[in-house]
Amino acid sequence: MKTLLKHEFKNLTTFVLIFLIGSVLIGTSAMLLGSNLKLQYISNYVAHPDLHNDFYYLIRDHQLLIIIFVIAIVYTQFRDIKDSNISEFILSLPFTAKTILISKMIAGVSIIAVAGIIFTSFLVGTYLYTLPISNELWAVLPGGETLADAYNVFSIVSMTFRFTLNMVAVYLFFVAGQMLIKRAGAAIIITFCSACAVPYLFGYLYDQFSHYAFQNQLENFYQSIVQTYIFAIDKTPIAYDEASFVWVRVHRLSFEEVSLIFTCLLLISLSLHLVNIVGFTRFSHFTCSKWLDATLKIMFTLCFALLPFYYSILFGQITGIMHLILSAVFAIAGYLFISKIIRKDLESEV
Repeated sequence: MKTLLKHEFKNLTTFVLIFLIGSVLIGTSAMLLGSNLKLQYISNYVAHPDLHNDFYYLIRDHQLLIIIFVIAIVYTQFRDIKDSNISEFILSLPFTAKTILISKMIAGVSIIAVAGIIFTSFLVGTYLYTLPISNELWAVLPGGETLADAYNVFSIVSMTFRFTLNMVAVYLFFVAGQMLIKRAGAAIIITFCSACAVPYLFGYLYDQFSHYAFQNQLENFYQSIVQTYIFAIDKTPIAYDEASFVWVRVHRLSFEEVSLIFTCLLLISLSLHLVNIVGFTRFSHFTCSKWLDATLKIMFTLCFALLPFYYSILFGQITGIMHLILSAVFAIAGYLFISKIIRKDLESEV
């Protein structure tokens, strides 16, 4: 295992540097926010000392970029091992497929976790640096007492822990996708499309049931999923004055973190179970089973069939009969598209 970990970190040296430098840059940006608050205080011009909210947006705004690098890590780790020739050589070494997969997951999770610890340290340091100023301002501003209670070191750690856990879940999600689909690149693309299809399909369901009594229940269920698996936390109003409405973004450990931890464990278990079955390359089908192949065709057909619905939302209503015709045409196109990809892949193995 030690040898495998050394090999993994050596292969991921570029990403180790990217994540270390990136975490320092995010931390430095947080320090600049703290310095800016101090300058505003000296200039007697502070509208609202809400560094925690600034920290939240700072991290959230970098989320997409981090996910792109997470995807690049997964592709780098699996592009060689899923090549049949290279995989045969690697698996001939005295390591099981499960041991190799565990070493890859440890390396990937470690890079994300260390980066999270680094920028957490910067954020906590910035908060402690500006705490005397914040305390003075909270003492005189509307809702200041609630702000003082809600914003502390623990709330920062909770926020960054949630974000780091979210990125770990994203990483493990794409790793599990590698165990489901034969090709490394195709696994990433289809896994990504599957994740995007959830809110995409929900938008259609929500619109269809917009006039029914359980619309609110459907929306609440969807919002709970969004808040769990996307780094987004509701703003809670605490005070109001004539000039502005004061919002406090409360960060605390809750059921969402427990759900994310459970999801990570589930993805790890799924990956370890499937690696025993497929061993990285022992795929008899485009995916790990013919049933998943069929499910993939159904999902592509369904998503393509709904394209006219979203076109009508963005660009104008489509008449009823035309909507049905277009849906049928797109559904057939989607089915033929994914079927051709699967058939071409299977033919290349013959």
